[in-house]
Amino acid sequence: MDIFTHAMNDRMRTEAPLAARMRPRNLDEYIGQEHILGTGRNTLAMCIANQTKSDFITLSAVMAGKADLRAVIEKEAVYR
Repeated sequence: MDIFTHAMNDRMRTEAPLAARMRPRNLDEYIGQEHILGTGRNTLAMCIANQTKSDFITLSAVMAGKADLRAVIEKEAVYR
């Protein structure tokens, strides 16, 4: 873990909204959470990305447009 990741984790523990702090971060935390309505597909996708050490890019269908989606796809194409 580098200094930036450590600082982000510290801020997350103290400043993030409660929902963000309580959200499962890995598959072990996700399993067995059927009773929690806030644990959904995006959280599962984020857990899988964390487990596989993959990038996880969040886009809001309400806020993002075609240009945002194209930028993400082009960025990913450069890395491959």
